[in-house]
Amino acid sequence: MGVGRATYFTGSTGNRDNTLKNGDCATQINLDYSKVGDKDVSIRNLNTNRVFTFYQASVGGLPDACIDIWGLSNLRNFAENQSVTSVYQVRYYHKRFSDQSRPY
Repeated sequence: MGVGRATYFTGSTGNRDNTLKNGDCATQINLDYSKVGDKDVSIRNLNTNRVFTFYQASVGGLPDACIDIWGLSNLRNFAENQSVTSVYQVRYYHKRFSDQSRPY
């Protein structure tokens, strides 16, 4: 689980040489890294209390965010606001990857 800010990215290739597309997201490498990856991620916009499901297709540095949503239009649909470039106050969660230890 991560809490913080959602931003967007526009890269074409994920960290496992996979092609990125609509519905994809990247988690913050220092908070949530897995070599297995590729799971559905539920992201709740805490401002609207709506939950969207994205696909964890990459990880990245994300210096000021806990999660990146692929494509500006996807972030704006998530925000329900067509003028934003980030969303503060989001929470994401997913099932633990097989190579991640149990949190304490």
